Amino acid sequence: MERQATKIRLTLSTQAERYARQDAPRDTRLMAARGALPLPAIELATVLFALTHDPDAEVKSTARDSLESLPAAITNAVLSGPAHPALLAFFAECRAGEAEQLELIALNPATDDATIAKLAASEAASWAADEAIQIYGGYGYMRHYPVEKLLRDAKGAEIYEGTSEILRRVIAGEILRDAGN
Repeated sequence: MERQATKIRLTLSTQAERYARQDAPRDTRLMAARGALPLPAIELATVLFALTHDPDAEVKSTARDSLESLPAAITNAVLSGPAHPALLAFFAECRAGEAEQLELIALNPATDDATIAKLAASEAASWAADEAIQIYGGYGYMRHYPVEKLLRDAKGAEIYEGTSEILRRVIAGEILRDAGN
């Protein structure tokens, strides 16, 4: 199944927009992609995210590297604020092993339901693979049987999509908080 490109509409201030516009000079976009901008954290991250979709390969790559390597203090400010759901999903993927940041993503009201759904999908795949291993017994771990690959894929997805225990606790806390209101 081919993945459809979705158009993302980001809101930027006039000052931030001049760095992310495709008609801006390449040198300006490249400088911005390095993260050297006098902007608040949320705007800096949004400009970098916009530049990860730039048609110029060097600008795109530099912006992605800069966005992935933002210091935790800046990232935490972005994840706690009114960030775009696509930006939150980006951080959920690249910061999958960082508990504090995953919690901020899960607690952010702008977080897309798909980000939470990834947890449910990876948990279901792991459960199904574990059940299949139980049925196959020791043979389930042998490469001759497809069950072994299912288990590897399920565990990989569980780890890649974010620490399941952390996301599970955050979701449970949200449900309990909502139930208390």
